[in-house]
Amino acid sequence: NPPEIDEPLAYCGGGFCAAFDVGGRRFRGVVDTGSPFLLVSTCSEKPGSGSCTSYCRAWGCTAPSAGEPSGLEDTNEMFAAGSAR
Repeated sequence: NPPEIDEPLAYCGGGFCAAFDVGGRRFRGVVDTGSPFLLVSTCSEKPGSGSCTSYCRAWGCTAPSAGEPSGLEDTNEMFAAGSAR
């Protein structure tokens, strides 16, 4: 059996959010039980500065150079708020 994970959820404006760490950075995301993806935000400026300040404080963000390619082909995903690649 896979290990169980106990992740506390918090109500956040119409949905439930969970906090998690990736690469030493703290993020908060909406729990979407219909999605197999974990998305984290990037900021074109230094994370947490300039126009990114309030968004990064609320949700967490990182620099585009911080990630690694997965080796998988890109996909186009549609969400209620728009699309993502």
